[in-house]
Amino acid sequence: MKKKLAMLVAGTLAASMLLSGCSSNDASNDYVTVGGYKGIEVDDVEEPAEVTDDDVKIEPVETHKYLFTTNTCPNCRMAKKMLEGEDLEIIDAEKNPDMARQFGIMQAPTLVITDGEHLKKYVNASNIQKYVDEELD
Repeated sequence: MKKKLAMLVAGTLAASMLLSGCSSNDASNDYVTVGGYKGIEVDDVEEPAEVTDDDVKIEPVETHKYLFTTNTCPNCRMAKKMLEGEDLEIIDAEKNPDMARQFGIMQAPTLVITDGEHLKKYVNASNIQKYVDEELD
């Protein structure tokens, strides 16, 4: 089946090239002749611009914090209190299953800290408390 499909596509391509006036005259050329015209003419090529360290502005990537919780989880309420005053987004994992799946959330509460490239997870209230004690003090 695949062989028949490949032959059909190759035949269709060859017929299309023939009908449009395209032909490949020389296998060593990197261009195709179209109606007697070969290649593409280019007037002048601009020199590449030099970029220095002064031209590049490196800005720190903002970290974003998500706290995944559920409505019935008593430890989730504790985690919310531990992180009170922190800039974070509280996500109900049951109401947002796609987002929970995206971050690999298997239990609540889970604190996720990401900078877009790296991801750090603190699973359960005791690990979130360790984060608060070590990272926020």
